[in-house]
Amino acid sequence: MRDGNDKFKIISSDQIGMTSDRQNKPRKKKRWKLFAIFMVVFFLILSGINLYVVSCAKNRMFSQVSNLPHYDFGLVMGTEPVRPDGSTNFHFFSRTEAAAEVYLSGKANRLLISGNNNNRGFDEVSEIKNQLLKKGVPESDMILDFNGKTTWESARRAVEVYHLQKVIIVTDTFHAPRSIFLCQHFGIDSVAFCAKEEHVDFWSIRSQVREWLEGCRSPRRFARHDAYQKRAASWTAPALWSFRLLPAAIAAGGCHLQGI
Repeated sequence: MRDGNDKFKIISSDQIGMTSDRQNKPRKKKRWKLFAIFMVVFFLILSGINLYVVSCAKNRMFSQVSNLPHYDFGLVMGTEPVRPDGSTNFHFFSRTEAAAEVYLSGKANRLLISGNNNNRGFDEVSEIKNQLLKKGVPESDMILDFNGKTTWESARRAVEVYHLQKVIIVTDTFHAPRSIFLCQHFGIDSVAFCAKEEHVDFWSIRSQVREWLEGCRSPRRFARHDAYQKRAASWTAPALWSFRLLPAAIAAGGCHLQGI
């Protein structure tokens, strides 16, 4: 390489590497800055969605059974009695005690217990039912839904299978906002009863983080569900209309045959 005096200047490979590093540093900083901005915006969007879900439960969560309205049904959200590490699941006993309190106080005439019949080998519904029998709730006033494998399914089946219009949701404080939000989406007038304060440990924090993420998914899932319902309606309406016309077509065909 020539300098100003037309003399060759030898540049070593180390100097070339240092030059390229200087050129790449601004690029790397820019990429990290864009990534950080993206993460902040993403976090704000998720937080906004969760705030919206929580706002739907405003004035609908109760910790005193005496403040509850009287509804015909209580919807007990299932959970397993034992955690993956073999320890006792506090949420299981909290929900069963709260469900018994709601029923025995006369705030709900019957209980719909909705859960998973095979959660790591545990039958959530039967386990809750057995606990409620010990607390004095008669079996005749308990309806068992073994296909409520998710909160979404429990809310959907409550209206589509059991035709409930008003329910007292029995669950934990961290789970109540999304449960109310889902029930409202499916047209169920709902409130939630959360009886006991929760212990702060690894499993409770894990449950809250998981619930926060699930809350972010709910509006998107509603949009997909509504879009599916609209498509299904557009597919089935012509078919139903054809079936309605079918008897008339058959009758007209019969009359034509008789006239031959």
